[in-house]
Amino acid sequence: MFGERLGSIGCGTACFFAAVGAIGAPQYFTPPTSLHRLCVLQRLYYVAIALAGLDIGWRGGLTVALLSSAGFVAGTPSIWAVPRVHQFDQCLEICVFCLVGVLTGVLTDLQRKQAGGLRNTT
Repeated sequence: MFGERLGSIGCGTACFFAAVGAIGAPQYFTPPTSLHRLCVLQRLYYVAIALAGLDIGWRGGLTVALLSSAGFVAGTPSIWAVPRVHQFDQCLEICVFCLVGVLTGVLTDLQRKQAGGLRNTT
């Protein structure tokens, strides 16, 4: 998909890392008083994670999910400054990042394997 259009998987991976950085930088500099903007930026990580899973597979999805988790933790108001319910919510969000990356990637890998098998039989 995207990596094939760019010519190599390395260039595609770099684009996903750059996308995570492009989401993380504004999130880091968004003041905590702008909660709506902060929430929108945090949800944009899912786009990069899902696209990486679709393009690279489960390993790429998980790698971008872990990188997004680091950006999410760095850009979110301090975990110690929020109530326990929100701490748990932030930890679950990181787990969901990883779940989305792995699930998207595994389904993509299965689809590619099936398509390759169909190509070989016809």
